[in-house]
Amino acid sequence: MKSDKKIDYKVSAKWSPLLADGGHVPIVTDFLKHYHELEPESLNYREAMFVIHLMGFKWTEENPHPGYKKLAKQMGVSDKTTRRLARKICKKGLLKIILREANTNEFDLKPLFEALENHKTKSAKS
Repeated sequence: MKSDKKIDYKVSAKWSPLLADGGHVPIVTDFLKHYHELEPESLNYREAMFVIHLMGFKWTEENPHPGYKKLAKQMGVSDKTTRRLARKICKKGLLKIILREANTNEFDLKPLFEALENHKTKSAKS
């Protein structure tokens, strides 16, 4: 028997109206489930949290470009740590840092998105 109760999918219903008022970050479930299974190299949970914080600055298809200090403050770590995390993710081939003169760097997440898409495609075939 179907219920006539209408389901509220808003962020405010899932968390609380007060918390939802501060904004939210959309993260695809495939990232949460598979960041640690990517090829050729996976992400660890600290690197995944860095990505989630980057996504908090990605409002369109354009690359996010927060400063390391801003990311560090949000994450509760030093800006040296955020730089190290970004470099590690770059070495894994899942992030590109685009240097911008007299401005904050851009973070190109397309390699990560492609790795997730490849993982999903591979998983669907098996």
